[in-house]
Amino acid sequence: MAGILSIPSIVIEMWQTEISMRGMADSSKQGLSPRRNIALVEVLAYFLYLLEELVTTSISRNRFLNHTTDIVKPFSSNYGTRYSIDTVADFIINSLTDPHHPTYCTVTYTGALGTINNVPTIKNLRNLPNYQDRPEDRFRFSEVVFLMTCIITLAISNPGQAGKSTYYHDTPRRVRREKRTGTKPMWPTTRDTLYSTVGQDTAVQMIWQWIYMYQSIPSFFLFTLLYNTAGSTLNGSVYSIPSFNAQAMEIIDKNVDLFKAVPYWKSPEAQKYLDILERGVDAVYMTTLIMIRQGDMSRVQSHWGKDSHTLLKVLCKVFDATWGIPLVLNDSVYMNLSRIKQITAQLHHTFHLPYDKEVYHWVVVDNSRRIKEQEGGKSVFRLACDAVIRVSNSDRCQSPGCSETFTSLGRRFQGCGGCKRVSYCSEVCQRHAWKLPEAPHRMVCSALATFADKLQLPASISLATSAKIVRDEEVDAICLKEGVTKDEAYMIHAHFISLAELLVSAKQNGGRTL
Repeated sequence: MAGILSIPSIVIEMWQTEISMRGMADSSKQGLSPRRNIALVEVLAYFLYLLEELVTTSISRNRFLNHTTDIVKPFSSNYGTRYSIDTVADFIINSLTDPHHPTYCTVTYTGALGTINNVPTIKNLRNLPNYQDRPEDRFRFSEVVFLMTCIITLAISNPGQAGKSTYYHDTPRRVRREKRTGTKPMWPTTRDTLYSTVGQDTAVQMIWQWIYMYQSIPSFFLFTLLYNTAGSTLNGSVYSIPSFNAQAMEIIDKNVDLFKAVPYWKSPEAQKYLDILERGVDAVYMTTLIMIRQGDMSRVQSHWGKDSHTLLKVLCKVFDATWGIPLVLNDSVYMNLSRIKQITAQLHHTFHLPYDKEVYHWVVVDNSRRIKEQEGGKSVFRLACDAVIRVSNSDRCQSPGCSETFTSLGRRFQGCGGCKRVSYCSEVCQRHAWKLPEAPHRMVCSALATFADKLQLPASISLATSAKIVRDEEVDAICLKEGVTKDEAYMIHAHFISLAELLVSAKQNGGRTL
């Protein structure tokens, strides 16, 4: 009971500190009642208490995807405009009266949290003068919402494991740490625990269809939550949706038009469309640039290749529609115009699209050209170094045709004994990659080990070792000093380019027979 009773005090202390930071004098100017703020603290505290009850007890597994109608009714069409904080609080408390048998499903509670995040009381708090002056305060409320969602999703999707550890700490950081140490993360990121009644691919497809059909904030929120915690495990599932590209672009394009049709962009209606736009762009960001950072560059280029021009035109349309708005701020994602511009310009560069200002927004074209100038002049030594860092940072099995990841198997993979930089999920995969006709690892293993050791690159990239990575401007000098030839560097770079293409083509062809 000590752990449960301590949770309300944590939330109360955090919110009392935040309210005092902003000052009740400022709060009164915005028409906020101190009594309402205290009521909000009590609601959050009680809610978190009930969530801890869900975690520490064995509850019935809910198939939440069957409750779409119940979810959409209260939280889609009137999102953030109709329901007061008291209404939402009553809904949550009443539905969780019996924590062993919650009335509704996971996403319903996620939607309730999102609604709390958007009621006028919270929006007014975010608009207080020093809210913008203290960047460290911006995420406080969203962290509470994210924490509650983590607890709920975990408790309902994997109740048998829910009570083994506490979950009101930094969940994403803990998951990354557990993946590095080979411990199975206590989170629904594996194929056998992610909504196991239907399986991972089906669950991801159903969540995406829910997003496409209703375009409600809770559906985007759940999609983002799962993607952020599952690493690259869900990449294949998302790209297995035949209509994903077309539907993602349709969502963005439709809501741009709806936003432009609203005469006053600060109105609740305009803000609703901006929120959906924000989540839509973020979905594209996760399934493109985030995947590239996870080592799936070729997969992204192959999947989006034929649609890249259309995607960029849609994203430029978003940027153009929001041009002149000083800040598009949402507490849960915090996306501003510079981030939209950065995402669009980076994708323009990634897809090697023409620098045509008649087709794409001139700001995007200029920023894409700037990216090329920064990266295009890299020497072969830097390209090889980047390739080694990417493969060291990847959580995927590097044998073409195998789709396993650290999170899909619940453990860290064994690295090659020679180079110590390339990981495989099994000896079978390692033997296959060693003699792979198109890009055999045995041809590059020794050179890769020597190159990485001379640059003192860590065998695996983590938060602790990232600071030790050699800077770009030092790579050439070190390679010349250590006697690394351009041919060796080119061989390493070309090998990993070929390997990435094989990884994608093997997946598209339905795998291979070992």
